[in-house]
Amino acid sequence: MSRMEEFNFHRDSRTVAAMTSQPYKVLESNAAKTSVQLSESLLEGLIEDGILPEDSDGIYELDTKYEVCDCCRGSGSVVNPAIDAGGISREQFEEDPQFEADYFDGKYDITCPECEGKRVVPEVEFPASIRQEIASWMRAESDYAQTCAAERAMGA
Repeated sequence: MSRMEEFNFHRDSRTVAAMTSQPYKVLESNAAKTSVQLSESLLEGLIEDGILPEDSDGIYELDTKYEVCDCCRGSGSVVNPAIDAGGISREQFEEDPQFEADYFDGKYDITCPECEGKRVVPEVEFPASIRQEIASWMRAESDYAQTCAAERAMGA
């Protein structure tokens, strides 16, 4: 794999999605309400900052709507980034027509790392008191995943 292909693979949104943690885990869900538990690291930070009481278990029953997953666009699967993160040229398809057929038939697909094949992701309406902290935590997680990806792309 060339340096550029390695860089593209590690910076690909599908690869980064697989490395990023979620701020909460869905415990139970129905049409309008979802029971979620905040991730341990987020919960610890909210308790340390005095935003939540020390005895908080971090479990909430919240209003929820589901949206189509951005990563797989609702299909539940994505092409393995190891196959096409560096791009695929027309020449590659012309050299190996079976590869082209397999590629478009989904032979190289994997379960979506973001929605885990569910095709939709919950959009949970968190209380205003913790919404900003969750957004900050998610930005920090994304930044960390991007930094790790960039380091791997450069050979670290």
